[in-house]
Amino acid sequence: MSKECNTLQNQAWFEELVENLGNLLIEGEFTARYTLIQTYHTTGAAIAEHEDKDPDIIKHLAKALNKSTRLIYQCRQFYAKIPDLKKLPGDKTITWRDIVTNILPEHKEKKEPLTLDERIAEFFKEQSFTAKQKEFARIVIEEWELWRK
Repeated sequence: MSKECNTLQNQAWFEELVENLGNLLIEGEFTARYTLIQTYHTTGAAIAEHEDKDPDIIKHLAKALNKSTRLIYQCRQFYAKIPDLKKLPGDKTITWRDIVTNILPEHKEKKEPLTLDERIAEFFKEQSFTAKQKEFARIVIEEWELWRK
């Protein structure tokens, strides 16, 4: 640490500024997290309102919004599990990860796991690869699968 910085740290105005800015940044982080939680809850409510119009609404919304099907499904499950956001357990330190991990343990869609070929096709669907790159990636993925077993 430089001598100038040490000198500043001993001045009351600098200590107060550091404390105030530190508190501001922490509060901003909490606010941003909670705003994201509110956004996901509102998303779930909107899906619930329209899901009778399309049985595959989650899949279609995910594609249209360029978001994962898992996220859109989790938003819907979140709203179904806790329709009143005021009844969300925890305090302002709660994160979306906490909600997904502890409140929505059934967040995964109930379906058969994808085959290796289906997973590879999903991966390539959104990517721009040459045929040679795809073949190389397929080999790497297959080797990874063998190694995992």
